[in-house]
Amino acid sequence: LSPYADKIQPGSRILLRTDWYKVLPDRRYFKEQPRISYELALWLVEKKISILGLETPTINPVDNKKLHQTLLSGGIILVEALAHLDEIKRDKVFFIALPLKIMNGDGSPVRAVAIEDLT
Repeated sequence: LSPYADKIQPGSRILLRTDWYKVLPDRRYFKEQPRISYELALWLVEKKISILGLETPTINPVDNKKLHQTLLSGGIILVEALAHLDEIKRDKVFFIALPLKIMNGDGSPVRAVAIEDLT
């Protein structure tokens, strides 16, 4: 993210494109996914971004909740298992993640939308 560091402001919504969704339906999608580092998680919290969107099914291994805890306690909403980020043509888009209204839930599938002409 170094080339974009100056553009990332408090409240930014960051989408990390890896094209990992293209691995589906192979089981590697869940077992060999790329991951972000703990240092990057701390940096994103320091930058005070509002949303982190990823094409991977989760940000951390099952046996390590440290990344989730760090990002969530930093006020960052996680949107995981995105697809088709490669279809976004601009560096800056207006990103919306519309969740289901689940009573007493702490997560939900979302309808994710990236609008390129509103920025």
